[in-house]
Amino acid sequence: MSEPLPVDDPEEERRKRGGFIRTARRANTLRRWWNWLMSQSAGNVVTTVGAATVVAGTASFVAHDHVQTQRNAVWLANYQATAVRTVAREKLGEKAVVYTVTGRDKAGRSATFDLIVLRKDYTWVKGSTNQVMLAGKALSGDEFKQAVLEKELGARIGEQKGLIAVGLASAEGERQAEERRAADRARRIAAWLGEAVSGGKAIWTLNLGQYREACLTCETEGTSWQRPIIVIGVKASDEGVNLGEALDDALKRAKNLPKRASYSRFDMAKVR
Repeated sequence: MSEPLPVDDPEEERRKRGGFIRTARRANTLRRWWNWLMSQSAGNVVTTVGAATVVAGTASFVAHDHVQTQRNAVWLANYQATAVRTVAREKLGEKAVVYTVTGRDKAGRSATFDLIVLRKDYTWVKGSTNQVMLAGKALSGDEFKQAVLEKELGARIGEQKGLIAVGLASAEGERQAEERRAADRARRIAAWLGEAVSGGKAIWTLNLGQYREACLTCETEGTSWQRPIIVIGVKASDEGVNLGEALDDALKRAKNLPKRASYSRFDMAKVR
C-alpha cells in the first residue's frame, strides 16, 4: 500500500521562496558595492587599513551569500521536482490521450513515462479478460491491435523504449477474483502489444488489481471508468533504474492519474 501523499506547508514554502529571493538580492547589492569600491581611490574612500577591513568584510558577505544562494537554489529545484501537481493532457488523435510524467526510484535514478489512456468508450467487457468493447460493441483482438497501431496513437507507441500493459478491475466482486481478472487483462494487453510491435521492444505487465476508493466527483452510472484501457510507454530512463519504483513515484506526485492507493495492488513483471 502507498504512503499518504505529502501535505504541502504553504507558510514554509513562502518562507523558503522569500529567503531565496532576499538572499539573491542581498548578494547582488554586495557585488555592486564591491565593484564601486574597487573603482575608487583608496584615499577618497577610507584609509588603507579601513579599506582592507571593508574589502575583507565585503568578500566574506559575498562568499556567504553565494553559498546560501546555491543552497536555496538546490532546495527550490528539489521542491519543484517533488511537488504534487496536475499533469497536462495531450490528445493522440481521436482515440487516446497521453500524460507524460517523470519519477525516481529509491536510488534517485529517473524514468519518464507516457501514460496512454484510450478514450472512455474503449473499455473491458464487464467480467471479461480477453474482450474489449468500443461504444458498446465487442472488438476482436485484431480490431484492437489495428486501433492501437493507427495514426498518432500508433506513432506514439512505436517511439517508446518499452511498453507496460496495465490490468485493472472495477469495484464489484470479490477482491481476490478481481485481482486475478486484472492480472489476466494485463497479460492479454501485453500479448496483443507483443504481436503488434517489433520484437526488440521490452514489454511488462502491471497489475493494479481492484478499484477500491470512493470517488464523489466520478461518473455514477456504471463502473466502466474504473477499468480503462491503459498502456504505459517507457519514454526515457537512467541506466539501472527500477521502473516499478520510478512509476509509482511519478503517479504519487500527479493529482489526476491512478495511484496505488486507488487500487488494491501494484505488481509489475517483465514478459519480454
